[in-house]
Amino acid sequence: MANPTGGYLTENTGYVWADGDIYEIAQTDTAEGAATGASFSGLGVENEPHQVLLNKIKLTHTKQIADENNIAALQAFVGLFTGTIGQNGFVKIPFLDSVHGSIELIVQWGFYSFVGLNLASVANEAFAVTFPTAFTTACYMTFATFSTNNVGHPGAFYLQSLTMEPVGPPYGLTGVTYFVDQANDAAPSSGTTVYIANPSAGIKGLTGFQWVAIGY
Repeated sequence: MANPTGGYLTENTGYVWADGDIYEIAQTDTAEGAATGASFSGLGVENEPHQVLLNKIKLTHTKQIADENNIAALQAFVGLFTGTIGQNGFVKIPFLDSVHGSIELIVQWGFYSFVGLNLASVANEAFAVTFPTAFTTACYMTFATFSTNNVGHPGAFYLQSLTMEPVGPPYGLTGVTYFVDQANDAAPSSGTTVYIANPSAGIKGLTGFQWVAIGY
């Protein structure tokens, strides 16, 4: 290909570099090709190293700027994902909702301990949970499940059961209440019991409940 025009020690501002380009000095080039004392006496083709290098440097610099912009955009995007991990925690996930537009989905979780309590302190009682972070608009869903450290017989529920129900909807933005209902509490069967963990007394059983809440 013909050599792109460009001044000495300057890149060719109008040229788009492509791998495999060959820079040719035409024999009619008054600066080199057919000039008196030309390095190849006007008989061949020679690269112009300074222009090749400067074009490559310009391309590299252009790509570098584009990469830096992309990295900055990714860093800003990653910064939108916030949260805290642990037994109680949350995560905020930005996304484009088809109805509400750009929002932050919030998923929260936690653990409420029953350790050391007795059945009377748990059955038919309400337990208020405070969210690690407040929902800004709504809590759409929440649920909970019991946890136990008793894997033998009799289990935590011996001829008995407890159920757990979130109070709502609607649910609160800063917290939610869960109600523990004891089955057969009106006329319990003989020998029925619920074991609640108390490690200091060597008792295994319910350790508490785990909960999850989802909203934005």
